[in-house]
Amino acid sequence: MLVDESLKQAREQEWEAVFVLGDPAYYQRFGFRVDLARGFSSPYAGPHFMALSLGARLRISGGRIDYAPAFASLG
Repeated sequence: MLVDESLKQAREQEWEAVFVLGDPAYYQRFGFRVDLARGFSSPYAGPHFMALSLGARLRISGGRIDYAPAFASLG
């Protein structure tokens, strides 16, 4: 319910995409895909870095994804 509500709010705020770092078996049920995140660089890029387009498709296919400073020690 938390993920569903978060995605609902992101759509209401007209976000273009959401990125997550987690277990693909869990997040794929919400539509997150590893292949959508491959063009984006992140300290956490890899098999658990996924993206979900909240529109028809992502308008860009690459760039840098930064996390909040609190996560800096995890990279």
